[in-house]
Amino acid sequence: MMVVRVGTLVVSVLYYPAYTIKAMACGQVAVSTILVVLYWFYFHQQFQMKAKLMKNKDLHPDDPTLALPLNSVLDFFPKRIQGQTFIESDLAFLTWGFFKQGILKQVLTEGERYVMTVFAVLSFAEQGVYDVVNNLGSMAARFIFLPIEESSYFYFAQMLNRQIPIEKQPRQEIKQVAGVLYRLLRALSLVGSIIVVFGFSYSHLLLHLYGGATLTDGPGPLLMRTHCLSVCLMAINGVTEAYVFAAMSPKELDKYNGLMVILSCMFLFLSWLLSYLVGSVGFILANCINMVLRIIHSLWFISVQYQNLGFKPLRGMIPTMLESASLVFVFAVTATSSLLVYPESAIFHVIIGAICGLVVIGAVLYEEPELMRTVVIAVKRRLGKVD
Repeated sequence: MMVVRVGTLVVSVLYYPAYTIKAMACGQVAVSTILVVLYWFYFHQQFQMKAKLMKNKDLHPDDPTLALPLNSVLDFFPKRIQGQTFIESDLAFLTWGFFKQGILKQVLTEGERYVMTVFAVLSFAEQGVYDVVNNLGSMAARFIFLPIEESSYFYFAQMLNRQIPIEKQPRQEIKQVAGVLYRLLRALSLVGSIIVVFGFSYSHLLLHLYGGATLTDGPGPLLMRTHCLSVCLMAINGVTEAYVFAAMSPKELDKYNGLMVILSCMFLFLSWLLSYLVGSVGFILANCINMVLRIIHSLWFISVQYQNLGFKPLRGMIPTMLESASLVFVFAVTATSSLLVYPESAIFHVIIGAICGLVVIGAVLYEEPELMRTVVIAVKRRLGKVD
């Protein structure tokens, strides 16, 4: 997908620069079409295999092909099921709630761009620097936090029944869910804290290596430092909201959409106000405030759910004393290095950062042996070394 999309864009930039925007849009359409066709082809092959197995009666109960609930590619398309009403009210209500939620999340995610366009609070040059910093700062969110958030939601949705109060669900499963949520919060809070600590001292160097003086002479370094705080909040908000969306009943989800409307309006207003007062960094500050409010709501929801069950998954957000001390120490050392050593000796500044990174990793390894074992096993499975 990436090769098709980027390849189309590269060809258009090199040979047809006047049509770059249209070429980018065509690349997106081509990627989506290819992906759908490949999925259909894959399932068509699976359906043929399933029909062949059933015809020859060469059945094995563990064969994954037989677990497919569909028998034809046509089953992917909507149709009326005999014996059921034309519209299933509970499912339609839930779908409508997710639909409204998707629109609101789009406003919360891309709202600052609408404000930029409508009110012209930034020049095109400032918007360019903001976009570069935003894209660089969002790499961790896209490649690390987003897959974790999606997998977490899928896991929580499978383990929890949103139609039944959590107190009436199997205690062993709830204990497992609480343990997973605890470890996710601990891991992501540590990663987010490390990004904040090192981002403060190495944002200028990163932007200088990426874009030179064009990015470092203006508000770029301040934008990147503020964005590191935003990434830390993204990490925590992603997992907590994944749990909340999986655990909420349809009625609670609809009520939450009302809260999202208020947060969306507040976010757009803060984006305009703060960008007018402090410039482009105001967009990131507005986003941080918005995420803090969403995190507070998610934490309240989770704490209410577990208050009578004896589990404390939210304690995973609080690092141990050794981890906190190492982060504070590393922050002081790297900040001092950025003031006294950098930019006269960028290499020595990087060496100091590498040593400080080893200090933080050592503290985490010492305090979180179970977490480290989980990571090692996951990596080995990824490499095919563990069944």
